[in-house]
Amino acid sequence: AGGEPATYRFRLADGTIDFYNLSQDVAYRARLGPDGSVGEFELLPAVLPVGGDLGGVCEVVGNHLFISDGTSLHVAHIGPAGIGPWSAQVPGFDLTDHRLIRMPGDKLLAVGGYDGANTVPSCFSAQINSSGEANPVTWHQTSPMPTEKEEFGLTRIGNRLFAIGGLDDANAVQTEVYTTRIEPSGTVGGI
Repeated sequence: AGGEPATYRFRLADGTIDFYNLSQDVAYRARLGPDGSVGEFELLPAVLPVGGDLGGVCEVVGNHLFISDGTSLHVAHIGPAGIGPWSAQVPGFDLTDHRLIRMPGDKLLAVGGYDGANTVPSCFSAQINSSGEANPVTWHQTSPMPTEKEEFGLTRIGNRLFAIGGLDDANAVQTEVYTTRIEPSGTVGGI
């Protein structure tokens, strides 16, 4: 059936593990030991801009945390001292019920969702600026899925992207699994 939006993410970097939890509006960080053990999680001095109860989804690309609230895409740099500052952009398409997923080459993909009137098959891609500046992010429409989907699962396994289940425009449960190849550049064909 339908997949739940990703309202949490983990990030491993620089000997630490971060945990971002939208449903609790918090972020935590713990040190990793040389043996792989995880130290005690401490609250990061950052307030996330949107909670999971607003339908937000999140993704980590490079040193940036992206959180969507259905209208805007909020972006913050992740650094040694925490997260922030936050900035927001309106990407030019409706983000409601879409799925965000990190792609190779520091790309972010926004797939499916709802445009305010209908469930959509759309797929948008953005290259994330690797210089430490997350904005502006420029979105480009790519090949859409074969059918409209919302509330579906989206995952990446190896060089394949999978869109699983979900709901169609009539809120009927979909059981199909669509897949497409991910190119080394992070681009995809139709799902």
